[in-house]
Amino acid sequence: MSQVAPAGEQQHDLPALLKQGLSDAEIESLLKEKYKDVFMVRNLMKEVKQIRNAQKNTTGLVLIAIGAALMLLSSVLSLSGSLSSGSSWYFLFGLTTIGVIIVFAGLIQIFG
Repeated sequence: MSQVAPAGEQQHDLPALLKQGLSDAEIESLLKEKYKDVFMVRNLMKEVKQIRNAQKNTTGLVLIAIGAALMLLSSVLSLSGSLSSGSSWYFLFGLTTIGVIIVFAGLIQIFG
């Protein structure tokens, strides 16, 4: 007979295993030891991958938002600098380049 744990117990185990920094193979071996049901282990591993993807997506979206805010800030500063006859090239190209790099880092975090 295979061990079946309540659904609440399964949910609490996975985040704790992920916080320990274990790889997928290590988590899978621990789950195979705890639960003898192969189908349950497969479903739990799918949940592990979903949790990891959700964390990566959250980080990626935060980076994209920061990069977009920097690009907006650079355009506002370059506009205000041009109105006051100051040099706005540093704001225009410097902050925009940094913002684009951060946006691409966020896209890589999501899609890569």
